[in-house]
Amino acid sequence: MAFGRSDMDLSLPVTLSHSLKHEIIMEEQKHHIVEYLTNIKIWIALAVLTILTVWVSEFDLAMLTVTVALTIATVKALLVLAYFMHLKFDSKILIIMVIVTMIIFLSMIIFTFFDYLYRR
Repeated sequence: MAFGRSDMDLSLPVTLSHSLKHEIIMEEQKHHIVEYLTNIKIWIALAVLTILTVWVSEFDLAMLTVTVALTIATVKALLVLAYFMHLKFDSKILIIMVIVTMIIFLSMIIFTFFDYLYRR
């Protein structure tokens, strides 16, 4: 851009301008590389938790059956969110948004359980 002369400015198409802004934003973000061993450990943990879910379902835990299954599913979801969806490496505001969403979701699940428990 020339000093004081806006008519000398090079105009870019909107799409090109948008893609340049996107590249600049992407360059500002920190890149992270997750080691293969970490991915393998998380995959093994998810497989073990899945086997644990199936194993626990064989027992008659009365009212605790669904609670135990949902607890294991929550741990699995947290592992997927943290490592495979890279929340562990993202900004704090995104993590806070996911936590608030999970709290709202869990409150709906808890309200549903209370409704089911106290039906006549």
